[in-house]
Amino acid sequence: MKRILIVEDNVDLASGLRRNLEVEGHKATVAGTAAAAIETAMRESPDLLVLDLGLPDRDGYYVLEQPLARLQRARADPECARAGGRQGEGIPPGGR
Repeated sequence: MKRILIVEDNVDLASGLRRNLEVEGHKATVAGTAAAAIETAMRESPDLLVLDLGLPDRDGYYVLEQPLARLQRARADPECARAGGRQGEGIPPGGR
């Protein structure tokens, strides 16, 4: 079971995606705005993000940048924050 965050302001589309993912055995959560998506992502740490780039309050790219920026401020090694690993196990400069 994966925890999936659906970020979509179209209620019908979000509802349909959520239903289909839950039928497949996943835990799906819906957020309709960038602000709600960031709050939910920080609280629930989803395994996957289904992201609408055209949200009413901000674009989807902003949503992607915020959790990373917060993790980077919270940890001493910014490369580690991108990889989600321990200190010194970050993504090497220039790739994976």
